[in-house]
Amino acid sequence: MAKKNAGKAKDKGKKRKRQVKKDGPKRSSSAFMFFSQDRRKSLKEEQPTLKITEASVIIGADWKKLTDAEKEPYVKLAKEDKERYEREKESHESAQGPKPKAKKAKDSEEEESKEEDDDDDDEDDDD
Repeated sequence: MAKKNAGKAKDKGKKRKRQVKKDGPKRSSSAFMFFSQDRRKSLKEEQPTLKITEASVIIGADWKKLTDAEKEPYVKLAKEDKERYEREKESHESAQGPKPKAKKAKDSEEEESKEEDDDDDDEDDDD
């Protein structure tokens, strides 16, 4: 019997390089991310041998158990961080200048050819 992942064995050691955004402000964090950062610190103190994957499962379960009132401080932090991101984004864009909105040449060529085809059809109908 053949293994399911037999063809993927040669790609196992390769990792894709993640494209890093070098320009612009850092994206804003979600309320869950702020909670996760706080909870991970205390969880690491409680159980220092805990693996990151196991900690993530526990943190996710803890987040689901929280009420809206308990989530409120993290939601507030996320809102403030989003405002920070928007301010930095605006200042970055104004420093960079406006981005030119370029129309794809291929799309405009297709529209022109369609218009020409429509004109040809009208001539054939008259004959």
